[in-house]
Amino acid sequence: MMKYLALFLGALTAFLTADSLLGQTPPPPKREFRGVWVASVANIDYPKKPTSDTSILKQEWLSLLDTFEVQGLNAIVMQIRPSADAFYSSGLAPWSLYLTGKQGLAPQGNWDLLPFLIETAHARNFEFHAWLNPYRATNDLDTTRLAPSHVFNTRRDWILRYGPKYYLNPALPEVWDHLIQVVNEIVARYDVDAIHMDDYFYPYKIAGEVFPDSADYARLGGEFASVDDWRRHNVDTLIWMIQQNIKSIKPWVEFGISPFGVWRNQHVDPSGSPTRSGQTNYDDLYADIRKWLKEGWIDYVVPQIYFHIGFDLVDYEKTLQWWHSNSYGKKLYIGMAPYRIGTDRAAQWKEPDQMPRQMRINRRYPGVHGQVFFNARQLNRNPLGFADSLRYDFFRSPALLPERTGAANGDLLPAPLLAKVKRTRLGNQLEWKWPRNPSGLGHIVVYRFPVGIEPNTSMPGAIIQILPADQIKGNAFLDTKGWKGQKYQYILSSLDRNYRESLPSNVVESKRFPKINPSRN
Repeated sequence: MMKYLALFLGALTAFLTADSLLGQTPPPPKREFRGVWVASVANIDYPKKPTSDTSILKQEWLSLLDTFEVQGLNAIVMQIRPSADAFYSSGLAPWSLYLTGKQGLAPQGNWDLLPFLIETAHARNFEFHAWLNPYRATNDLDTTRLAPSHVFNTRRDWILRYGPKYYLNPALPEVWDHLIQVVNEIVARYDVDAIHMDDYFYPYKIAGEVFPDSADYARLGGEFASVDDWRRHNVDTLIWMIQQNIKSIKPWVEFGISPFGVWRNQHVDPSGSPTRSGQTNYDDLYADIRKWLKEGWIDYVVPQIYFHIGFDLVDYEKTLQWWHSNSYGKKLYIGMAPYRIGTDRAAQWKEPDQMPRQMRINRRYPGVHGQVFFNARQLNRNPLGFADSLRYDFFRSPALLPERTGAANGDLLPAPLLAKVKRTRLGNQLEWKWPRNPSGLGHIVVYRFPVGIEPNTSMPGAIIQILPADQIKGNAFLDTKGWKGQKYQYILSSLDRNYRESLPSNVVESKRFPKINPSRN
């Protein structure tokens, strides 16, 4: 009996609330990035197969949002430029082959898909990060299906072949300018929250094949001691230019990179990680991520640590520790690999607790601000129950997103004045007023505390709802997911677009909750 009493009191101390269950991990953090990559290349995730039917495109997307919402996610990284083509109406690239089945063919009625994707994501409290592959021009060598407006056909002089694909030449200033225009078009025209690039800079090296840029190096690389330094300079220049242009158009839009998991091996460079990776960002992809973080050229980094705990070449936690020590104050999210759960040859990926253990490691490091999962389809299959562990354990209560990089230092928004909490047959209805105009309101946060617990908005697990400002009707919210007979205390706060939170509102206590909602999770 004393054992269970101690557990119960410990749970209260940690604030697992009356809604929490004994035996779970510690309460989720108040702020956390909970993202998923939605890959469009080869129709990995969306759409399931190419179609120009807008009703199918809408239905599939809304179905994904439904699933992500149940899992507790709050950010979507959507691939909108897979192979120099577009999932949006562009003057710089044709419609994607992976969208409609024919490159250059628009969805029915010349419908622009991207505003729908963004608006519906925002309405469900998801950030929308626009994922681009900058240099990849094709995914194979078959150019017969490329649209006349594809860059392969309009600027063949910009294109290089390496292995089984064609690439935009990273050495050419004309290519840099073109890619800047691509980013500018997206940022200026669409309400994206971030521009996101993954690990494909210079391509992964192929044994026995040399990247065909020797003539460009002879012409353009004279001031550099080596071709490697010159290649890194080419990528550095593009990254710096993109960052400058994004911030000049919309300062609040972030720029993030998701690199391969290893910057550099320690046996090559003492500044590197204690790994023995066959290829690295710095030496093989010519992407000096550490420099970009140090110089402030990117707002967040998502290293793809797609390795199991204890892997002798690239250990999960040791690699994470390196990124934690080398993020230079920028936001660090961990790229995780549910696609390997239960399918990878390594026995560790057949253990149901492998990725939950990785999640617990993430949360032990204060400089880790969240995680992103690859990929949506594999996560949604619930491999070895991992999606359930997110829903019922790790993401069991909502989390605020981290504050945006460079958020303005102006006055915080006012907190709503919580006028009353009214008991109805469906739950507790909260109603509020504003002491002054909340210009720039992004969200309202609803906190709930069982009576008997001192309300404190810094307590993990206290948030029950995050309401997008444009979805709020009549300054009211109905809480339908309480426990029958429980009295609650409620507090509200407001968030601006940069996720800066106001001071808390006044506390209002409810009457006993009317019933347990049948849909309660």
